[in-house]
Amino acid sequence: MRIRRAKINDIENIARVELDSGYHKKKFDAISFVKKLFENNNEIIYVSELNKKIIGYRSFNKKNKLADSGQLSVIRKYQGKGIGTKLLKRSLMDAKKLGCNKMIIYVRNTNFAGIGLYNKFNFEVVEIIKQNNKLKLKMEKKL
Repeated sequence: MRIRRAKINDIENIARVELDSGYHKKKFDAISFVKKLFENNNEIIYVSELNKKIIGYRSFNKKNKLADSGQLSVIRKYQGKGIGTKLLKRSLMDAKKLGCNKMIIYVRNTNFAGIGLYNKFNFEVVEIIKQNNKLKLKMEKKL
């Protein structure tokens, strides 16, 4: 498996990852969602490839010295195999190289795998946010 920066021609494959992750329970326009990531010049996007097939991705938005939120998604079939860990590790390393001193992540309170991953990297819950009758945790880590 290798991790590389995403390219514009990866949009459809990244959208497929988003749809095949098991995260979305309702109809979701993944193509438009991923296109918006690429339209933001401050968004840094990585993909993980296995045998030249994109199986996961991670993004974050660099705002001055802050690496803000972003996305982390892995195809369900490949979840639990360390791919999210490698993607998060790479984004933390690169955010620090880019001069960021903090990374913030928002995660649903029911996303136990995501919370576990962020806890493993010493992210701390700094706020609980109620949004559309759902709870999200705002977690942050100093870099």
